Amino acid sequence: MPVIFAIHDGEELATMPGWIARHPRELAQLAGMNKLLAGIVHSLATTTPQVAIAIGFILVMFVAVTAGASLALRRGPCLYAYTTLLGVLFLHVFGHVGQAILFRGYHPGVVGAVAVVIPGALFIYRRLFAAQLVTWKSVVVTALVGLALFIPGVLLAHGLGRWMGKG
Repeated sequence: MPVIFAIHDGEELATMPGWIARHPRELAQLAGMNKLLAGIVHSLATTTPQVAIAIGFILVMFVAVTAGASLALRRGPCLYAYTTLLGVLFLHVFGHVGQAILFRGYHPGVVGAVAVVIPGALFIYRRLFAAQLVTWKSVVVTALVGLALFIPGVLLAHGLGRWMGKG
């Protein structure tokens, strides 16, 4: 899963700062829709170092949780954390597709989301089901928990990126 995340977010690292710089009007309109969207838009890491720090923070979490789940090899907190991250990574694809539709064109991460995250996540889910480590109920519940934690997690990562990437 960390490899899938790294490939997907590598695309974001390469394209996000330039994309943000080219879409200030659209981002301002989005921010004007409500407070939550305004907070997300204003929290965006806008330079390559800031984006790299934000991605690095999340990647460390993916590696740690994956290592914990791999070492545990059974149901428990580490597996639930792993399937929570897997669920949010998978559901995140639909956010990218929606953003590409909303902005009527390319959006950072949409190619990797569709080409890498969907098949990679489905492969991992298939392996987890085959090993009888997950049920449909656990997959749905952990994905929904991940979805609930997604915005706070992204805001934290971007905030760290902006703070640590100053200079």
